[in-house]
Order: sequence, then structure tokens, then C-alpha cells
Amino acid sequence: LVTDMSEYYCFKCGAVTKKKKKDGTKICAVCRSQDEITAQTMKQNQETIEELILETSAGFSQQERELKAQKRDINALQANVDRQHREINSTKLSVCEQKK
Repeated sequence: LVTDMSEYYCFKCGAVTKKKKKDGTKICAVCRSQDEITAQTMKQNQETIEELILETSAGFSQQERELKAQKRDINALQANVDRQHREINSTKLSVCEQKK
């Protein structure tokens, strides 16, 4: 039984403590330290995730630019093939007309 009113039970582990958090929650030094470590780890993880998202986005943007350039190249090649087909067909028509 706690007789000193300035002592509390830690809400996490039940240990006797004299500490309160700013919000009035009673917590012992061990649990408070674990909370701080957890908060710091979560912050670091969040920062790492944000960095990875930025790197991934940059990578996707680069790939998108490369794909657009490849698409332009393919379209130019296709236009060249189409032009050559028209020339061949035109030549065929001329040969056929000459044979007549």
C-alpha cells in the first residue's frame, strides 16, 4: 500500500514511481525511456520512408522520361516504315501501269 501520495503506480508496468508525464499520466523511468526510444524509432522510420518515396518517385520520373523518348523513337520508325510502304506501293502501281 502506497502511503506517500506523491508516489504513483506506472500505468504500463505497475512499478511505483514519482513521475507524471506532462499530460498527468503516471509512468516509471523505464517505461518512459522505452516510449522515448519507440517515438524516436518511429520518427526515424518515417523519415526513411519519406526518403524512399522521394527516391522512388525520382526513379519513376526518370523511367517515364526514358519511356517517352523510346515512344518518340518508335513512332518515328513507324512513320518511316509507313512512308517506305507508300513508296513501294506507288512503285508497284507505276510498274503495273507501265506493263499495261
